[in-house]
Amino acid sequence: MKSTDIGNMRKFQIIFIILTVVVSLAFFKALGSKKEVSLTAAVLESTQSAQKMAEEFSGVADIAEIMPVKNSSASLNNEEGKIICGSDIFAHVAMAKFINKSDKLFEINNFNHWPIASITKLMTALIASENMDLKKSVILNERMIPENGATEKIKTGESFTGNDLIKIMLTVSSNNAAEALAQSFGREKFLELMNAKAGELNMNETRFYDPSGLSIKNQSVSDDIFYLIKYVYNSRPELLKITRTPRVTALELNSRKKRILTNINQFAGRADFIGGKTGFLEEAQGNLVSVFNIKNNPLVIVVLGSQDRFADTKKLLNCAQ
Repeated sequence: MKSTDIGNMRKFQIIFIILTVVVSLAFFKALGSKKEVSLTAAVLESTQSAQKMAEEFSGVADIAEIMPVKNSSASLNNEEGKIICGSDIFAHVAMAKFINKSDKLFEINNFNHWPIASITKLMTALIASENMDLKKSVILNERMIPENGATEKIKTGESFTGNDLIKIMLTVSSNNAAEALAQSFGREKFLELMNAKAGELNMNETRFYDPSGLSIKNQSVSDDIFYLIKYVYNSRPELLKITRTPRVTALELNSRKKRILTNINQFAGRADFIGGKTGFLEEAQGNLVSVFNIKNNPLVIVVLGSQDRFADTKKLLNCAQ
């Protein structure tokens, strides 16, 4: 074999080896990043699914950034090793934040106004507690019975103390009890105090038009609801105590008969549940604000416009834990 042929063959072998190495490196690099690519796609798909549901439900296009939470069983790791939590939360508005910390763990659509329904009754209870003599009795009249409140357990002609009306309002979400408290004080003045208190608490995106939450014009945002329940937690913890009690007793003063009322909140009686309030309207769907104790740190979870408010709350709670 000629020397020129041998040289050409060696050149071909060197080129072949170089090409083999380059292809191999590219193959192993692609193989090593496959999981990362798949995970990125999965996160994007989950986010897009949540965004699509929100758009169909309300016409709102923006879904806020999903915030990282550590040690969550319901989360996905991103490429930086952080954890993305709550990718399967489909409430229209949601937030999770510790009362004593500035950073939010999670939020979506935090600037969107939403009918808060019976979450309103937290403010009603607060105003009644701060401005009324709750030992005095209140006799229910026809004006205190909303159109869809006739089937409730308290009715026209019955009498309860203000304290018991608050119990009834916060545990079984009685619209009658809310109206009885407001009207016995003076309804217009009571509503003025509710809105003034909202301003005092920097609830600048909140407005109250009735004391029960039946009006869809009672609207707020997640941050404002956080401010409200934070104030109740710090200043009126006895109200949250009522909301976490599985059963309460109210005395009807005319008959002297006791009413035993079962709390409609599924979290009532749970060891780590500090308190909260449910809310529901057809236009709003399920609403829920809750406070949980996580290693002596109170965590507030707000869920608005949910098809399953308790399930969504549990998912965010699991993330935080």
